[in-house]
Amino acid sequence: MRSDARGDRRIRRLAAGVALALLAVRALVALEPGAALTRDHSTHVYFAQAIADGVVLYRDVYSTKTPLAALTGSVIVRGADRAGIEPVLALRVAWMLLALVPWALLTVWACLRTQSLALVALPLAALLGWNFVWSLPALGVTPKTLV
Repeated sequence: MRSDARGDRRIRRLAAGVALALLAVRALVALEPGAALTRDHSTHVYFAQAIADGVVLYRDVYSTKTPLAALTGSVIVRGADRAGIEPVLALRVAWMLLALVPWALLTVWACLRTQSLALVALPLAALLGWNFVWSLPALGVTPKTLV
């Protein structure tokens, strides 16, 4: 009986690892480091860089969005500057990680807690195929990602 429980735990851990690997690969496929900044992303990246340079949001630059994304982005820009990393690339990678972590935690939890791994496979397949979830954070600062 105990060996069955251990085997079941191993299978669930393996499934969680495979699921995490699939999520990571999907995130890497969506990430386009050289893509041009367009539309809303360009303004959000600008606000993040401006705040990192000392500009005061809502006084020197104005956004209709709440400040969480711009302030989070400015922290990432400062860290990238100190590390010698190109800020837009750092923002894109950080935003992709911010989008990926909740999905990864939920997937691992589901793999370890559900009675049937098939209940994890279908939503995971849908998530991997749903480009919207991956395309926005892949471009950089997106306030919706933090929500």
